[in-house]
Amino acid sequence: MERREEIHTLLLKLEEQASERHFKQLYNLLYDRFFRISFYYLQNDENTQEVVLDVFLSLWNKRKDLHTINNFENYCFILLKNASLNYLSKHKNISERIETKADFQQSDPTPEENLLNEELLLVYINTLEELPPRCREIFILIREQELSYKEVAEQLNISPKTVDAQIQKAVSTLKEKIKLYFS
Repeated sequence: MERREEIHTLLLKLEEQASERHFKQLYNLLYDRFFRISFYYLQNDENTQEVVLDVFLSLWNKRKDLHTINNFENYCFILLKNASLNYLSKHKNISERIETKADFQQSDPTPEENLLNEELLLVYINTLEELPPRCREIFILIREQELSYKEVAEQLNISPKTVDAQIQKAVSTLKEKIKLYFS
C-alpha cells in the first residue's frame, strides 16, 4: 500500500475507533520524518523529541478531524515547523541562534529564501523516504549523525566499500530530485 493511502486509512480508523493501536501505527510510520523536520530547526535531539511528541499529542487530540485535511503531510510539516519555532522562541535566546548562524548568512533571509529552504527540506525528506531502507539508514548515519564510513561499516557489519556505494547512490538520487525540483 502506498504511504499516503496507508496514512489516510489510519486517519479514518482513528476517527472511527479512536484506537491507540492505529495511532501507534501512525506514530511508527511518521516519527522519523517528523524528527528530521523538527531537528532541521532545533539542531538538538532532546528538544526535537519533545517537540515531536507534543505534535503527536496534538494530533491525538484532533484525531476526529484529521481525515478531513486535504494534504496531511503538508499539514504536519507546518505543524512541526511552527512547533519548532515556538519552542525556539520560548526556550532559547533568538539572538543566540542568529549569532551561531552568522557564519553561514550575511543577512536575514528573505521570505522567498525561507520558502525555498522549506521546499528543499521537503524534497530532501521525501527523497530520503523513497530510498531503500538500508541506503537511507547509511546516509543518515553518515550525513546526519556524522559517523565515519568505518564506524558505519562496523556498526552495520558491512564493508566500507558498501557504505561508500550506498552513500553515492543516495547522493545521486538526491541530486536528481533537486534537479527535477529546479527544472
